[in-house]
Order: sequence, then structure tokens, then C-alpha cells
Amino acid sequence: MKRNILYFVSFIFLIFISILTYISYFEIKTKSFNNQIKNSINKFDKNLGIEFDEVQLLFNIRRFNFEAKIVDPIITFNSNSIDIKSIKTLVSVKSIIKRDFAVKKLHIQTKSTNIKKIINLIKITNNTPQIYLLQNKIEDGNLVANIKINFDEIGKIKSDFEIYGHVVDGKINLLSQFNINNVDFLFTIKNKKYDFKDIKFSLNELDFFSKKLSLIDENGIYNIKGNLNNKILELSKENISNILELFSKNYGIEKISFSSKNNFSFKLNKRFKVSQLSLDSQIQIENLSLKNKKKGKYFFPEIKDIVFFKNHDVKINLEDNIFLVEGFGNVLMQNKLDKIEYSINNRDQSYQLDAILELNENPFSIEFLNYRKKKSNTILKTKVNLNKNNEIDFKILNLKENNNKILLENISLGNNFKIKKIDKIDLDYIDNDNKENSVQLKRKKNLYYLTGDVFNFDKIITKLLKDETSKKNLFQDNFDLNIQIKKIYLDNSDSLQNLKGNLSVVDNKVKYADINAKFSNNQKLFFTIKSKKDKKITTFISENAKPIVKRYDFIKGFEGGSLDFYSENKNGKSASTLKIFDFKLQELPALTKLLTLASLQGIADTLTGEGIRFNELEMNFTGENKLMTIDELYAIGPAISVLMNGYIEKDKLVSLRGTLVPATTLNKTIGSIPFLGKILVGSKIGEGVFGVSFKIKGPPNNLETKVNPIKTLTPRFITRTLEKIKKTN
Repeated sequence: MKRNILYFVSFIFLIFISILTYISYFEIKTKSFNNQIKNSINKFDKNLGIEFDEVQLLFNIRRFNFEAKIVDPIITFNSNSIDIKSIKTLVSVKSIIKRDFAVKKLHIQTKSTNIKKIINLIKITNNTPQIYLLQNKIEDGNLVANIKINFDEIGKIKSDFEIYGHVVDGKINLLSQFNINNVDFLFTIKNKKYDFKDIKFSLNELDFFSKKLSLIDENGIYNIKGNLNNKILELSKENISNILELFSKNYGIEKISFSSKNNFSFKLNKRFKVSQLSLDSQIQIENLSLKNKKKGKYFFPEIKDIVFFKNHDVKINLEDNIFLVEGFGNVLMQNKLDKIEYSINNRDQSYQLDAILELNENPFSIEFLNYRKKKSNTILKTKVNLNKNNEIDFKILNLKENNNKILLENISLGNNFKIKKIDKIDLDYIDNDNKENSVQLKRKKNLYYLTGDVFNFDKIITKLLKDETSKKNLFQDNFDLNIQIKKIYLDNSDSLQNLKGNLSVVDNKVKYADINAKFSNNQKLFFTIKSKKDKKITTFISENAKPIVKRYDFIKGFEGGSLDFYSENKNGKSASTLKIFDFKLQELPALTKLLTLASLQGIADTLTGEGIRFNELEMNFTGENKLMTIDELYAIGPAISVLMNGYIEKDKLVSLRGTLVPATTLNKTIGSIPFLGKILVGSKIGEGVFGVSFKIKGPPNNLETKVNPIKTLTPRFITRTLEKIKKTN
């Protein structure tokens, strides 16, 4: 009996072993596990379901579990469905016996499926910030994926899941102004690492590609590393505007065509804050056009409205908020191409620009210095620093053209663009008037020394007389200046020798000056400014008046003369006296018109011919803001005498009135004064004529002149004439 039982058990065991052996080599199809699989999935998530016909089983003797395979199932979730190619799972026999969670592994192979459905499915199993971001930004695309999931004893997904796949025809809404289409890439998600390979996409119809992009989850901090490249692209003004909107800046870029290779890395936290950004880029710019708005015309006279950068090689390196930009290529600012080499870097919130500009046949000028390069090759080097307070420091500004040299070192500008200091200026060049210039400016604390052999002061005098710079506050700090220059050109024909002196600038105003020099014929020149409390006294004496007076365009043919100027300025109001002695005028339009209207054609002809001589001109006037009031202007000469007053509002209105009397009438009038007239004038008076009164009024460019004959001179006129005659005698 016992032997029969043993034979029966052995037989049953052999049958069992045979069955297990069979199903370990040959799959069997069954529906016995359908409900258990469905219940297990539903137990994991009540919104997750699966539809299939049967299960293919293969027993693993060594591991004592079943490998189950489902072909063409349909996964359902949240009213959605996904068609699956296959699902493979590992079912533990032990767990089935114990009625525990039996599924240990899950391997899903999808068919080509809409990517948004896949993202929604993954979100059920792994709701991470990355998945949330993908869900909100991805609009369309298809995905083929392999998903491998491991479960623990209670049915919870382990963190070692793996997802492989291929995305095609993707569409991403990154920002409203950017349309990302035709997205194509391979991806792997494994052990908190996201790898993307062979990435291709179009950004606003511009094609880009990347060999690799990786994202590693480091305890909630995502380490992102990859590359981004593009072949030649041409960005329109519209595309550029969309990009620049992110920076709230308009750099004036009209068009750009370029190719690039970019490697980057950065860290991203859960709040999407970027840190530790690193960038290494190589960019080839075929053409970049910038709108210029005539900036730089002071130095580049023929600069265009659009500046082109052509065939530039640019390298960009960014590491820990420190960046370096290096590049070289051609630039078309004017009519012909120039070469430029540059580098820009930042450190400690300051920026440094180094640039070398090679100018060939294009012009370059510094109007203030009366410099204009010839057609020869010219090298312009500059090194500029911009600190965190927006202060600019020109470390070097160096221009070389054959033997011409202009060097500036350490010129510091405050954030208000006022000059803080100048360490050195070295000028050695031939100017536009073919005049030699050789001067140096050096600084010792707040004391500057201007020395040299020769300098052409012509253009600077013109600007000063036109009051082009008087209202500009150029300097931030007070300073003193010592001047010693052997020769100063005033114009093409006049020069000064041994210009010496000192001046002090306080609050952008000359508070003290004592300067002297000599003309070539030993005639002297003196210029002084003295300040006492709220009063400033200015004196200017020149034994040669011509180099100063002839600069005024309305005066022609000025000859001879000496000049004496005195002015007191208090609280912004000045009272001045100008005297000019022994001079001759050849052309003065206002005076010529007066003489013609007064029927004094003979004197008018003399004025426009050999000229009219004056013994003395004296003008007493006051000034405040843009208004000059002429209290009295009196000029006396052998031919005519003029007494005048009125006012001139700069660039707006001229209003003058006065008296003009020929010398014969004046002599006759003065001669009629008993006893005194005979002594002063003499008995031979000649034939007399009457004088005229006049008015000159209107805008500076459209003056109206009126005259009226007079038979009687004003007492004021006679008094002033007598004073002058007494001085002469």
C-alpha cells in the first residue's frame, strides 16, 4: 500500500515537473490570469485599466515565476486609451499562492502614439516637475516607447524604472513668440537621468540640431548638460525682435545670418531658477546689420545709417557669471571695408572692451583737434573698462597713422559722463591745415601740466567764440592747469610765442587765470581772470586785435588795431567794456547798408574798397543768460562816427538804434562851439552834410534797417565826441 502511494505521488510529481518543463520551453495561452492582472492594475490605480484577450505564459524554473506577455492590449486611463504593441510582466508563483501582489516587473512597448497621451500615463506613475513641464509645454507629436517598471511587494513602483523612446513631429509651445516644430529625438529615462540624443527641431522655421542633451536629478536639483548647433541661418528683423523682447532691449539689429556650435550646462531647481550656467560657443557670422542712427559721425564722417559686420569668427565663453567674447572680421561703416578685432569680458560686475580697428581708405577725424587721416593705413586701439557704477575708464586710446600719433591713457568718466581724471594725453601729428602739433598733458593729483613745442589752436578758438562748450559741464572735480607751449597757431597766418600761465577750474568754471604770450612781432597778449567771493573779473589785452576780430564772419578786411577787454560777472550777470584802437574795416554789411540808405554812397564805396579807418571803438554792454544789452557803442573815425544802443537776444531778435554822422558834419558841429570848437577842429571845416538816425531790428538772418535824416545832433553824441577828441589831442 505504501509502495503504491509512493508510486502515485512520484507519478504526479513527474507529471508536474513535465508540465513545468514544457511551459518553461513552450508558451501557453490562457485567460486564467486575466482577472487577476486587471485587478492588480486597478488596485495600483483605480483610473488605470487594461483590455486584452489572453495571456501568453512562459515558466522560469530557476526563478520560479511566470513570464507573462500580452499582445495588442489597450490601456485605459482617465477616459483615454493607448494602443500598445505588447506588455510583458513577471508574475511570482509564490505571490500567487500567498495572494500577494504578484506582478514584479512590467515591460510596455507602445505603438506610435500621441505624446500627450503617453505623458498623461507617465504622470499617473511618476508625477515629477519634469513631467508637469512636459505636459504644459508639449502641444503635439508622436512617440514610440519602451517602458520598464519594477514593483515592490505591495505593488508600489520602484524608482529604477526605465523609459526608451523616439519622438517625431513634435510641437512645443515654449513661449508665445516662439514656435518649436518638427521636433525629432531619441530619449532614455533611467535612474533619475534623462538622456536625449540626435535632437532636431525648427524654431520659428529655423532649423537647429543637437547631438546630446542630458538631465540628471540630484535630490531635486537638475543638472542639465548638452549642445546646440545650427547651420547657416538668416534671422529677420521680426525674429530678432521676438528674441530681444526677452531682454527688454533693442540693440538695433536689422538682420543676421550665422552658424554656430554651442556647448552648455546649468543647474535648475524646482522653481526653475537657473544657476552655474556654463556656455562655450563658436559662431560664424556671415552678415550682421545694425541700425546706426548716425552715431559716431564725429569720428567717422561718412558713417552710414546701417553698419554691416561681415565674416566674423566669434568665440563666447561663460563660466560662473564671468564671460569672454572674442571675435574678428570685417566691418562696413563707411564706403569701404575695415578690419576689426575685439574682446569683451566681465569680472566683479565690471566690463572690459579691447578693440583694434584697422582703417584703410576710409576717413577718420577728430574735429576738435583738427585732425583728419589721409588715405594711408591707420590703426586705432582702445581698451575701455565699465564698472558696476557705470563709470567708464578709457585705459588706452591709441591712434597711429604713419608718423602721426594720438595717445590717451586713463581717462575716467563718472556715471554722469563727466571727466574725473586724465592721466596722460600725447599728441604728435600733422593736422588738416598741414600744421605740426606736438604737446603733452600729464597729471599729478589735481594739477595738470600742458607742455609742448607747437599746437594749432585755431579750431578750439573758433568753438570757444561760438560758445559751443561753455554750457557743458565736462569735469567732475576741480583742477589746476599749468601751460607752457613754445608756439601756438591762432590761424593760418598768426601765431603766439612762449604761451605761459596758470588757470584754476572750480565747478566747471575758470575761477583764476594768468596767461601771457607774444606775437611774432613782439606784440603782447595778456589774459587774466580773478575771482573774489561772488565776483569774477576778466581782462583780455592784445596788442594785435586782428587774429581775434577777423574770426567773426560778419567782419571782413579788418586790419591793425589793439584790443582791450574788461568784464565783471556777479551772480550770472556781466558788465563789460570792449575797446579797439586804430583799426580799419573793409566790409561790414550792416554798416554798408546804413551808408547806402543814408545816401552816403561815397563813404559806402570807400568801405567796400580800401576800407574805413576808425580811431577808436568802445562798447559798454551787459549780459545775462542769452540776452546782451548794449548800453552804448561809440565808434569815431576820420570818415564817420557812430553812437548806438539796444539789445541782442541770441538766435532770436536784434534790436538796435543809433546815430551815424559823417566826419565833415561832425567837424562843422563841433567847430561851431565858441572858442573850444576852433581849438579842437580848426577853421577849415569843408562842406558839411547832415547825419542820420537809424533802427536795426528783426531776426538775425532777416534784419530790417530804417534811417531818418537829422539836422541836430544829440547832446550825448556831442559829449562823447568831445571826450574822444580830447583824448586824441
